[in-house]
This record gives sequence, structure tokens and C-alpha cells, in this order.
Amino acid sequence: ERITWLTDVSPADWIAPRLQPFNVDTGSVVPEGFEAYCRIFHPVEPQWPETHPKTWAEIAAENGRIAHSEMQFHMINRTVDTHPPLTYQQERGPRWGSLPLRERGELVDVLRSETTTPARCWFCVWEGFGHKDRSGGRVRLPNRDYMLYSGPIDLALASLDVPTISPNLWWPDDRVWIVVTETDYAWTYVGGTQRLVERLLASDVLEVLPTKLTDTPSLAVML
Repeated sequence: ERITWLTDVSPADWIAPRLQPFNVDTGSVVPEGFEAYCRIFHPVEPQWPETHPKTWAEIAAENGRIAHSEMQFHMINRTVDTHPPLTYQQERGPRWGSLPLRERGELVDVLRSETTTPARCWFCVWEGFGHKDRSGGRVRLPNRDYMLYSGPIDLALASLDVPTISPNLWWPDDRVWIVVTETDYAWTYVGGTQRLVERLLASDVLEVLPTKLTDTPSLAVML
């Protein structure tokens, strides 16, 4: 299903006032006001001769590191003595700036029943992904401008002009949750109810840890 970029971007006006200034902490990209938050780690792409993705926790364990809610891939991706080269080269690590389709599908399945408005959701895509030639309004957040489209929750899986990317922010019309994949992050945040976060933590598909808006895993990458 194709999307239509919107001229009226006022449905996103609620986000900016609930953000911290740019590059301070998790609250710089995820709006405050939700009961609970979690961090979804994008899977680590396999390197030959491997055939299956790995979790961040597996990479950390291989290198004698401890997996925790604020872990950074460039730190868990090397052994404790830090002298050998990175275990996984950056281009073969987790995907940056986009939640992969398999994980996105699992997230949609969980989120669908956690809103009263699954048929009406809102989706922001960073204009730097190649959409600057598109007509429509811009959602202006700290250091980022986004295009906006709307539709049922399944449009989170829609084919965009850049088919490998996911929406960067998306939420239902009743605003009971929000999903945020910042373009410079190799992970995705979800804010919502405690029940929603607990459901995500129990997922067999997603690698998830609880997080707080004061966490700072981003400061080493957004420089």
C-alpha cells in the first residue's frame, strides 16, 4: 500500500514540547509522559560463515562484556582488553536508523491491541532519507525534520521510496504509545503503558530491555 505525504503536520505538534534539548539523553528523542519505556536492540547481521543474526547480549557475552540497558554496540563489540579489532565490523553490525522488517512486524502485532485507534496512526520519516523533493509539510523536531503520513498501523510496514527504512516515529491517534527510531541509533525506543512494555520484554523475537528517559546510550554516537 502506498503512502501520501501530508501537508498538515499539526497531529505531531504534541511531541516537541515533551522532548529534552538535542543530544542530552533518551528524553531528547522520546517524549515524556508515558508510564514506561523500553529499548529494542536491532539484531546484529551475521558475518560469514554465520547464517543467523545475533543479539547484542550474545555479542557482549562473546567479548566478556555485560549486557545492560545503556550498552553501546562499539563497546560490547570488542573484548575487555580493547586491543584486538572490533569483533563485528560496523557495516556487518546492527542496522542503524531503521528497525528491520521482521522486528517491525512483531512490534506491530503487539502494538495493535494496545491502542483503541489501530486504524488511525501517524508516521514520521526523516527527510534526509531522500524525501526532500516531496511536497508536504515538515514536522520540525530538534536537529531533525520529518515528512508525515497517516493510516492504519500496518502502514508501519509499507514500502517507502527508500524501501529498506522504517518510520522514525509512529504513534496511534489516541497517543497511548510511541515508537522512535532515531536516524543515528542502532536501536528503537517504545514509550507506553507498563503492560505494553512488559509484553515487549516477554517477546521471543525482539531483544528488549527497560530504559529511562535519563539514560544516555546515545551520547557516544550522536557527536
